[in-house]
Amino acid sequence: MESPETTANREIAVQVKNGWTMLGGAGALLAVDIAIVIGKALQGPTLVLFILSLAAILLIAIALSMLAGCAPGSSVEVTTPSATMQLAAPGPNPLINQPDALGRVARAGAGLWHGLIAPITLVISFFNSDVRMYEVHNAGSEYDLGFLLGSALIIALLSLFARMRR
Repeated sequence: MESPETTANREIAVQVKNGWTMLGGAGALLAVDIAIVIGKALQGPTLVLFILSLAAILLIAIALSMLAGCAPGSSVEVTTPSATMQLAAPGPNPLINQPDALGRVARAGAGLWHGLIAPITLVISFFNSDVRMYEVHNAGSEYDLGFLLGSALIIALLSLFARMRR
């Protein structure tokens, strides 16, 4: 049977609003074992900060790995017995800052509008090959930001509408 000290060393105290909740388990054991290895100097709130720091470093490492997968030139090939698919990050747009037939270059305002009407233009594009969701003759990042904001806004408005109907 373990002593109370050993048991206390194998639990993590996390402050939750008005009190303390004790968490145990395999993850807590691993974190406490790491703390013991570095000199048993960490206890109580210092241990919690140490574990939170380790978790933050791990999340940053995962995010950087995922971001590296989006770098130009990086790709993943998925092969099945019946098909092969290459997944790659989008490449550069050769028509950026190039005017269309009417001499227009889509900027942030047009991107916002195109993002707002994206669900409708997606459905129409299935039946009419001349309709696209995204304007290729655009101002680059400025248009992309507008498009992203418009898409996010329409999703937020639709979810708000759905929530109000309940």
